[in-house]
This record gives sequence, C-alpha cells and structure tokens, in this order.
Amino acid sequence: MPARYVFLLLTAVLNPAALAQPVKIAVTDEVVRTIPADYYGIQYHRNTYSAPVARAKLEQLPFTSVRIWAYPRLFSPEPGVWDWSDLDREISEVVAAGYVPIVCLFQGEDWRTSTADDPWWNDATQHAAWTEAARALATRYADDVDTWIVYDEINYLSAERPYYFPLNLSATLYLDAARAIRDADPGSAIGGPSGFSGWEHG
Repeated sequence: MPARYVFLLLTAVLNPAALAQPVKIAVTDEVVRTIPADYYGIQYHRNTYSAPVARAKLEQLPFTSVRIWAYPRLFSPEPGVWDWSDLDREISEVVAAGYVPIVCLFQGEDWRTSTADDPWWNDATQHAAWTEAARALATRYADDVDTWIVYDEINYLSAERPYYFPLNLSATLYLDAARAIRDADPGSAIGGPSGFSGWEHG
C-alpha cells in the first residue's frame, strides 16, 4: 500500500473527524519517455501478410515487427535433418510485406524422442542438440533477422507439472543458445524469455 494511503488510514483511525476534511492530491503529468513507432509488434498468423485485405487493415496499425515461432521439432525433427520450409515461407512473407521479423526459438517440450510428460531438457544428451539448433537457425536467417527471443513464457512452468524447467537448467540452456546465436549473427539482439509473471507462476 502506498505511503500516502497508509498515512490517511492511520489518521482516520486516530482521528475519525479527519475523514470529514478535504484531502488535496496533486497530480502531475510528465512525459518520461516517448515510445517509438518501432517498439510495437504483432504475432505471426499464417498467410496474413500476403492477403491484401488483411494487409490493408494492418497498415493502419502502428507496428513494424512481427514475431515468428521457430519450433525445433519442425525445423530439426531428427539429428542431421533440417526442414526450413515453414520458416522460409513465413520470414519471406513478413519481409515482403515490409515488416521486420523477430524469431522466437520456442522450447517446446515434445522434441524428437521426448514427450510433454518427459521433455527434452531432462535428457542431457539433447542439450548439445538444442545449441546446434540455435546456431543453425541463426546461421540461416542472419541476413533477415536482427532480433531473437529464446524461450516463450517459460516462467509459467510449475514445479508440480511434469514439464517443469528448473531455473538453473533453463538459464544454462538459454546462455548456450544465446551464445550460439551470437556466434552466427554477431550484430543481433537476443532476449527472452517473454512473459510477465514470476518464475514459477504456474
């Protein structure tokens, strides 16, 4: 509770008559920072940016970037196997429409031999594959992508659930992926995980 309200509450308790007195609250309006137009972004939706009707509506909105999902289970389904068809199409679609692609390397529990109940990060032999996938992803799209996100809302995973991602392990694998991306795309910005609640919010 803000100190101002605590003070008023104590005053009312100690002196009930104070409640009948007018309270003056000063409000100031000051611009701390102006949010630039390139701050805003939107999520990718299939075929939206190549559809004239959708494009016409989107052009009225003040955003410049589009977040695209990169699922390891899709672009790296097996060791040594790479399928870039979906990402090639999506990134090309966004770039052709005049927007800036931001790629999110999604952690996805069910990758290769793992399942939602037994995610890949529980298997130490998969950790190197994660780093390799991050490096390959950044290498392929370094010319088109300047901003990368590692993980999505990983802080929502609950310790009571089988797909829990422990903080220390997730931080280690985040750094592994970030370093691999930086090696492949040195001038890029790398952030994440996206989310807005506490780490073990669940």
